[in-house]
Amino acid sequence: MILAAGIALAVTQLIPALPSDHELAIDLPTGAGVVRRLDLNWVRVGDQSHTGGVRLAVPAKSTKTVHHTLRGPDGPYEIELVVQRRLRGGTLSETSHHRRVNLSSGQTRIVLEPKPQ
Repeated sequence: MILAAGIALAVTQLIPALPSDHELAIDLPTGAGVVRRLDLNWVRVGDQSHTGGVRLAVPAKSTKTVHHTLRGPDGPYEIELVVQRRLRGGTLSETSHHRRVNLSSGQTRIVLEPKPQ
């Protein structure tokens, strides 16, 4: 009985540390230009071993929300998001956004507001 209770306690302590899939829904900012690319870089707060990044191409006729699945343990993450836009005349512009999110089960929505020019 004590052994079973010890095993159950150990399992409940380990489950949050196990990697799982976390769905991110990123609402892109509105404004001048067409969003062409979104770079995501993340690190789990307090645990440098859970870092990652991805570069996502955004189709010209895409919706205003980009989805990405991040695999890692539950908990707080610092996420840097870099939005690249193609402005009128072909000029490229990049804007950085930083968010701290707590990933757990379910979808996490990140809203990127336009930054003043």
